[in-house]
Amino acid sequence: MIELGYELPDLDELSLWASRNPNPHRDRLREQVEQGEFGFDRH
Repeated sequence: MIELGYELPDLDELSLWASRNPNPHRDRLREQVEQGEFGFDRH
């Protein structure tokens, strides 16, 4: 995994950010997160 140098936001913050910053990858990224395909551990 790539070290980003900062804490990853929780999914609520991520969803809020995505809703304010629409981009063509948003739906695909959200699907990956919901399916657990995103490369970070859930606590």
